[in-house]
Amino acid sequence: MLIYRDEYYLSRSEPDPCTPEYTEWVTKQNKCYNTAEIIVAKHRNGPVGTVKLHYNRRKLLLQYN
Repeated sequence: MLIYRDEYYLSRSEPDPCTPEYTEWVTKQNKCYNTAEIIVAKHRNGPVGTVKLHYNRRKLLLQYN
């Protein structure tokens, strides 16, 4: 099982606010805010896949929508 939060990786690659890429970055950041994915990459005798979840940073809680 893997946990993926796009918000984490976007926050590490913030462009300079004076560039045109910054507005696109802000849009992506707002879109993925408080979301996470659980990726089941291996499951013996079972399905693999991805589940999107709500991520509550304050409580460190993942909830299924």
